[in-house]
Amino acid sequence: MGDIACIAYDDLVAFTSFNRQKVAKWIADEPIQTVLDKDWKYQIEVIKPALSCEFLVGWTKQPSISKDMINLVKSAISKEFLTETEQQVQTCKKALLSGDKEKIKSALQNVSDLLLSLSSAIYIDKLKDLKAAEEGLDVIAKSSGSGGGDCGIAISFDSNDTKELITRWQNLGIELLDLEKLS
Repeated sequence: MGDIACIAYDDLVAFTSFNRQKVAKWIADEPIQTVLDKDWKYQIEVIKPALSCEFLVGWTKQPSISKDMINLVKSAISKEFLTETEQQVQTCKKALLSGDKEKIKSALQNVSDLLLSLSSAIYIDKLKDLKAAEEGLDVIAKSSGSGGGDCGIAISFDSNDTKELITRWQNLGIELLDLEKLS
């Protein structure tokens, strides 16, 4: 849903999803117009970073989502994991708005670590390579979304490092899908 929000707004957004179980129950129990008229309690907020940076999306061409993996990861998600992840997302959002580069990097690294703690299967080999390509650069990278897919993201705080990251990705067989200047 967050990917759809970003596409619809064509911008960097903070997205809070609706409660899917609650909405499914409404759909089962109520007329569709009543469901559409309800407050679903989702939020989409456009984020305008207070610092200049570049947002990159890399495609590993190595899909790994399977029903078994989804079930494995879902079973590992705890309330503590969700709370810690939400804390890091809020820290990252505030850091983007205040221009605190180190907090952005730290929060995204923490989210990446939290995903890895759920299951080592989340970071397939190519995603590990995508992430490792940040080494020595003023860049932070992670799997996109909840991981396990075939894409990763990076935020670069230096245009020369952006070029170097793209070169490293290309050498690893990772294709640059998108590059956006954020400021």
